[in-house]
Amino acid sequence: MVGRYDRTDKRPGKLTRRRQLSHEERKQIYERMDRRCAYCGQRLEYEDMHVDHVKPLAKGGPDIIPNMVCSCEYCNRYKGSRDVESFRRAIYRSLGALERDSLAYRNSIKYGLIRRTHAPVIFYFERKERRCKYKWKRKKSHWPKY
Repeated sequence: MVGRYDRTDKRPGKLTRRRQLSHEERKQIYERMDRRCAYCGQRLEYEDMHVDHVKPLAKGGPDIIPNMVCSCEYCNRYKGSRDVESFRRAIYRSLGALERDSLAYRNSIKYGLIRRTHAPVIFYFERKERRCKYKWKRKKSHWPKY
């Protein structure tokens, strides 16, 4: 039976049929990420864990365990079928939308309740695996605009 998000089309850019993960495989992914969301680092209960493909199947990513991480529901839904860099850019863009659309956000900045740091978005799995290519002392001109 093909699930709601599954398609049997094997061309790049199309979702492919996901294989069913065993309990042991899900547990392995859960333990590999220290029981945390791979993106925001939030602690997860096993029952609340979503398995996400780092390189999405829709973008030609493989359906293998090394390409899978656990994530919270919010990050998994927000990331969708984006790759990691597109997800990072979407997070930066959300700040611009807050500044444009949210009076509460603008007032919180105005009264010092929120402080803009212009820090790069570094996901938990990047910090954990020490594969981060962003450095804290990068010039601000290299950061995406939001």
